Amino acid sequence: MQKLLFLCFGLLLSLPVSAQDHNTGFEKWHPALRISRMTEDPGTPGCYRTMIGDIIATGEHLAPDSILTGWSAVRYGITRTNDAHSGQYAAMVHMWYNGSPSVLCLGKSNDPGNYISKVHLDRKLYGVSGYYKYIVDSLGPNDTYRKVTMLHIRTYKTNTVTGESELLHHDSLTFSRSDAYREFYLPVTYTDSDIIPDSVSIWFESKGYWSGTTICMLSHFLYLDDLVFRYAPYTLPVQEHRPPGKKKVSISPNPATGNAHLQYDKDMRIRSIQLLDHSGRTIRRFSPDNTCLDLEGLEQGMYILYIATQQGSTCEKIIIE
Repeated sequence: MQKLLFLCFGLLLSLPVSAQDHNTGFEKWHPALRISRMTEDPGTPGCYRTMIGDIIATGEHLAPDSILTGWSAVRYGITRTNDAHSGQYAAMVHMWYNGSPSVLCLGKSNDPGNYISKVHLDRKLYGVSGYYKYIVDSLGPNDTYRKVTMLHIRTYKTNTVTGESELLHHDSLTFSRSDAYREFYLPVTYTDSDIIPDSVSIWFESKGYWSGTTICMLSHFLYLDDLVFRYAPYTLPVQEHRPPGKKKVSISPNPATGNAHLQYDKDMRIRSIQLLDHSGRTIRRFSPDNTCLDLEGLEQGMYILYIATQQGSTCEKIIIE
């Protein structure tokens, strides 16, 4: 009887991948979700605690599994952004207050911080692909120290004797910096072709050491869009394996007040310059040949400078004081 109850409980926690709408384009968010502006905490200068505001709807906090349909914010560094690869929205997973990690997992989790959900499989999963970009902070010496953004896939098989779910394999992918959307793919490892998993855990995370100059503010942005669960072998196109270009843009001063000066390599042919808030909304546009950016009248906080060139695009974080 105990074994039967365990199996029934496991089935309640595990939902079929193919039968569920997993919102792989990240278009379906809580209808009452509001995105707060990136403003400085009046009691703590230099501190930008905004994520709590990002998960409040109509004055009350949202449950971790109700923010984004089909997914759970096991850690609360999850933000909706309209800087998407396609469609209206993408998801952003990032570190926040004092270097706290952020975790977005597939499925339902009512135990934020501890429980990565298992989702039932009814056929063989070969891997997960999608599109990402990863904006790495570099405002201070600790901003890139021991920081990482990753995708994890764990496969499980229920032991028919004990009724327990046993780990088969843990695959992971570390994202490299990319200022524009690139395709990624993480294949699932099968050490025994005769053993097919019956459930899977899939999660994205941004984590690392305390953040130096970015302490107590959002940092290390992993944008995600257009995920695909692969049920047949898949290989990335060759061009997707090319590493992103070396950083060619600098902003000074940063943090800035009033004006900021833009410097870039002479071979960059700039087509447009836009200042975005953390949700991807355009706040201000600048002339392509403008190297002195007027920031007067803008609220204090963190913004993204989006620069489109004939060679591609680049994003740089800028703090306005």
